[in-house]
Order: sequence, then structure tokens, then C-alpha cells
Amino acid sequence: MTQILISLIILLAAAVVVLIVFARKEAGKHGTGTGEEFVGICRSAVETA
Repeated sequence: MTQILISLIILLAAAVVVLIVFARKEAGKHGTGTGEEFVGICRSAVETA
């Protein structure tokens, strides 16, 4: 059980890192802040789900 929990935490952390890297790329394209892009990506994902 503990191993599954640790695996889930690692998977979530990796997903957040990927999102942050993607947000930085998009921020560079659009001239906005990384935080704004990250919030926009998360908002779009929640609306789509």
C-alpha cells in the first residue's frame, strides 16, 4: 500500500514539473508570466474534464 502511495506522489510531481516546463515555453511565446500560463493550462484542463 505504501509503495502505491509513493508511486502516485512521484507521478503527480512529474506531471506538475512537465506542466511547469510547458507553461514556461508558452509564456515565452506569448510574453506573459509563467504563473499566468500555468493557471490557464490548469483552468482549461478542469473545464475540459
